[in-house]
Amino acid sequence: MIADKLREMLRGAVRVAVVGVGSSIRGDDALGVEVARRLREMKLRGVLVVEAEATPENFTGVIRSFDPSHVIIVDAAHFGGKPGDVVITAEASSLGGVTFSTHHTPLSLFAKFVETSIGASVIFVGVQPKITSGRELSPEVMESVEALTKILRGVLLELLDQ
Repeated sequence: MIADKLREMLRGAVRVAVVGVGSSIRGDDALGVEVARRLREMKLRGVLVVEAEATPENFTGVIRSFDPSHVIIVDAAHFGGKPGDVVITAEASSLGGVTFSTHHTPLSLFAKFVETSIGASVIFVGVQPKITSGRELSPEVMESVEALTKILRGVLLELLDQ
C-alpha cells in the first residue's frame, strides 16, 4: 500500500530529492535523517539525498540546483497512529490532526517554497514516533525506517528506470 501510494504520487518523476528531517538527539525524531542516510549509501541515479536534520531550509540552494521534479520529505509526524505507522500526503496540513516535528521553519512553509520557486511536487512521508529523547530509535520506528528505505529504493529504481 505504501509503495502503491508513492508510485501514484511520483508518477512522471524525472529527478527526485529525498529530504530527511529530524534531530539525532530527540529519539524517533531522527528517523527522517536515518532514512536519508541509508538511501544516500545506495547512490541511486537521478536521486538527490539530503540529510537536512532540523534545518531543511538551509538546503534549498542544493535542491534548486538539482532541479527535481519531486521532493520527498521524510520526518516524524504526530497523527495519533501507533508508533511506526506511516502516513503519506501531498500537503502537511491536509490531514487535520497531523503535526510534523517542530523545526526552525515549519515544513509546510519549506514545502510551499519548494513548490513555488523550484516547481517540484512535494510529498510528505511521516512516521508516528514513540521516543522523544535520547539517541536511539524505538524498535517500532526502526522497523519502519528499514521498510521505508527498502520501499523508497524499489519505487525510485522502478520509476527512474535504473
